[in-house]
Amino acid sequence: MTTRLSQNFLTNTLKFILSIGVFLLFISNSEAQNSNRNEQNLQVKIDSILSLLTLEEKVAMCHAQSKFSSPGVPRLGIPELWMSDGPHGIRAEMNWDN
Repeated sequence: MTTRLSQNFLTNTLKFILSIGVFLLFISNSEAQNSNRNEQNLQVKIDSILSLLTLEEKVAMCHAQSKFSSPGVPRLGIPELWMSDGPHGIRAEMNWDN
């Protein structure tokens, strides 16, 4: 009788563990699909914004407006970009116009 109970316990435990494993695989697969969808949505959004930028705006974003900043594109909600100068260490705070 105890052997049969032990076998039932072992069988039920294995079923439970396998069920959890299958569930975790299902969740991880769903997350991977969501991640791919998010990445695709992001790429579509980037392509859309790039198509809306004029050549002048693209060039301006690649060209500095001051020592550590590049202009944004307010009409598309793109803020100006500020860079840091890490290799030179800590410096005084600089504004874009000085």
